[in-house]
Amino acid sequence: MNLVDDPDETIPCPPLACRGCGADLAGAPVVAQRRHQVTGIQPPPPPKTTEYLAQAKECAGCGATSTGELARHVGARASFGPETCAQAANLVSGHHIPIYRATQLLCQLADIEVSTGWMAGVRAKASALVEPPGSWSASGSC
Repeated sequence: MNLVDDPDETIPCPPLACRGCGADLAGAPVVAQRRHQVTGIQPPPPPKTTEYLAQAKECAGCGATSTGELARHVGARASFGPETCAQAANLVSGHHIPIYRATQLLCQLADIEVSTGWMAGVRAKASALVEPPGSWSASGSC
């Protein structure tokens, strides 16, 4: 591994006392130092839940009621967002991890509860989005 230029935290480790005579070194200047870094994994942040409120308003002029439009990715009353779906598809389609194991991984790594049935549905949706090889253009691009 290589050292990084901007570590998240730096902890100085000065000597407390002289190895020669035992004198206190608290106020002594630093004359040299060696850098050592430890890279660790932290628990994932808790999932972020965003609530969308489809509001209805009544026109004061004609009395008609109009309802606001939800974002495209908002479907059911409670659903997973695009990033959760993309990570799930990456596990089952991009890395070919079996459904049950991919479900466990997503739950552990993202701290989010999904079912194996939902994960299987993600794989089906992802495969439907991929064009069959015969549909590519003659230039080879999609």
